[in-house]
Amino acid sequence: MAQEEFDKKMLEIDEITAGVRQYVMYCIINKEDNAESMKELAQKLIESEKNNDMFDPKNWRRIL
Repeated sequence: MAQEEFDKKMLEIDEITAGVRQYVMYCIINKEDNAESMKELAQKLIESEKNNDMFDPKNWRRIL
């Protein structure tokens, strides 16, 4: 049962992370008022993913 709960929480985290990534790219692509801040955030997120061996360039292809 504990493993099922863990897996469920990990799936939720993955979905939230993907949503944040999509929002960041949306702001950059559509040149929203916060686009410059989102570019900085994207760089930090990408660096963090690389440092944790989670980086997949396909996830960022819209802005890379």
